[in-house]
Amino acid sequence: MKLTKKQKDKVLAWIGEGLQSDEMNARAAKCRPPFSVSRQQVDFYRDSRGVALDELKQASESEALRTGLALKEERVSTLAELAERLKAELLGDKLWLTRQRALGSGDWQQFITEQHFNNVEINTLRALLDDIAKETNGRTYQRRDGAAAEETLDDEDLEDLSDEELEAIAEGRA
Repeated sequence: MKLTKKQKDKVLAWIGEGLQSDEMNARAAKCRPPFSVSRQQVDFYRDSRGVALDELKQASESEALRTGLALKEERVSTLAELAERLKAELLGDKLWLTRQRALGSGDWQQFITEQHFNNVEINTLRALLDDIAKETNGRTYQRRDGAAAEETLDDEDLEDLSDEELEAIAEGRA
């Protein structure tokens, strides 16, 4: 069957994707108008356009590796932006959260207000800072056995720190 220019372009794109002739025919059956390709046609296009397809595929893969979050700088920039926003929120008025709890039930029910440390967002900020450190190969030291290790703080350690110390940790100064 003779293919139109549009159909040839589709077949070449499918060859570039690595599809086999039966997979191409399944897709071609859904086109308007439907068409089909023989194994010989697919082999002909693979052989005659193989070099060009390989070059296009390599160029496409190369471009994907040089843009967006594939670049370390872009990942670090995005993580740093998120960390700054979270830090601003925490140091604004979200370091300690207020919650109300009900004690008892019925006529004996009482509501109490208590403050609790926002360790969820602190841990999220710490995870972001850890990701930034990993991306930039920072904050590593050698353990006695020679393996690289990272410094970590437990939730209990964080609760004992002052606001200034927490800010220093968030900014990576500590």
